Amino acid sequence: IAIENWDDLVTAQFVEVPAGPGASVYGQNTADITLANTYTGPAQAEAYYPGLTPYFGPKYQRVEGDVWVADPRINGSNLQLQPGQYGLHAINHELGHSLGLSHPGNYNFGDDDDGDGKPDPINYTGDAFYFQDSHQFTIMSYFDAYETGGASIDWNIMRFIYPSTPMVDDVFVIQQKYGADQTTRSGNTTYGWNASADVTNDALKFETGEIMSAFTIWDGGGIDTLDLSGFYTDSVIDLREGAYSSAGGWGAYSATTEALDLGSMAPLAALAIIDANNAAAGLGPRTLSATDPRGRDYIYQLYINGGVPARDAAGNIIMKDGQPVLLNEGLSWAEITGASNEYLMENNIGIAYGAVIENAVGGHGDDRISGNYVDNDFTGGAGNDTFVIADHSMVLPRLTGGTRTVTDTSIDEIMDFGNGDDTLDLTEFGDVTIGDVVWNDATDTLLINTDSDAAYEVTVLIHGTFTTGDILFA
Repeated sequence: IAIENWDDLVTAQFVEVPAGPGASVYGQNTADITLANTYTGPAQAEAYYPGLTPYFGPKYQRVEGDVWVADPRINGSNLQLQPGQYGLHAINHELGHSLGLSHPGNYNFGDDDDGDGKPDPINYTGDAFYFQDSHQFTIMSYFDAYETGGASIDWNIMRFIYPSTPMVDDVFVIQQKYGADQTTRSGNTTYGWNASADVTNDALKFETGEIMSAFTIWDGGGIDTLDLSGFYTDSVIDLREGAYSSAGGWGAYSATTEALDLGSMAPLAALAIIDANNAAAGLGPRTLSATDPRGRDYIYQLYINGGVPARDAAGNIIMKDGQPVLLNEGLSWAEITGASNEYLMENNIGIAYGAVIENAVGGHGDDRISGNYVDNDFTGGAGNDTFVIADHSMVLPRLTGGTRTVTDTSIDEIMDFGNGDDTLDLTEFGDVTIGDVVWNDATDTLLINTDSDAAYEVTVLIHGTFTTGDILFA
């Protein structure tokens, strides 16, 4: 899965070389990347950048990068290989190193800058060199997506979610190095719900009850769709290159559960739902055993309410300077990640630079849908949806280097306006008022004059029940 993630992005193709016993076979094979387990360390995994191997003298030297993964009996998280889980993320990350990608900053596992013989703590505040150094933008980062405004907890199972593919910055950089594979899903492709047959990566398609995922879409061509129709939570769709959409959260698969306020529920009642979701995903419960001295709802309190004291194995509260030591300095994960009262995934679906996704389908929630510089078809679905119409002319990076300017002359089409209490958002046009729009109900056509001249620069086709009273102006 991890190799396919990278193979989808670049013109170079990955080919498996059969393994063989003994140094002589290893020295003579043609592998550029060798993958192996280690039983002695590191704690998780490590990799080498591409370099000239010196092992067997000049005769067998070649450019190679190795990936070493701790045996799962040494580190159980390496068994976590479903989309969203840490084990898959770790292999994606290490393969990135083997292809030549570094960490975004000057940090590494086991760094000991002060010479005390102990690894130094690595954190976003002290070690990130630039704002986007997080999992939201790159799997090569050490820092969680919440540092940059992403929300990365699947509250249905009350667990952190890690990127399942290389993210927006990874895709851009690796394609700068190796070229972009324009043959990847070059037909008409649907991502998310109702995924088309060419989407073989489980991270890029949704099914009821699965673990939430974070991923970036790279697409080689065709007329493509991001479909979030199966979610009962509010979604945000942004089809621009380099932009992020938000999909999933507490109650995403159930209208009944979505209506419950996770933060105000009785802890054991909430955990009963969460444990059932974990069991369906093949994971263990988040409720502790009845004999655990920390209390059955210990994990719920840590995630939702905070103020959780650290305890030793016997259940005794750990004290320091006469005060209880509080986990996360007393904060809940909901407070730290900014998820309080919403409990949604945020900024978890990226669109790679150079990938043009034309169409968007919302779900059962109150969705916000925005397009890009090409003709877009929008379907809001149920809920009170907001359709954003804007001029998406912009300067974008060019995959071969430099920049390119795209001009938005598109005609967007809304397929089901008025299915709920829907809104047409024209606030991006600044001074446009009711006097600058003309609605023709017979042809379902809205004309917008964006610069107070005699011409109407923007056309929107709107099917359903629409009046100019549904427009939001700046």
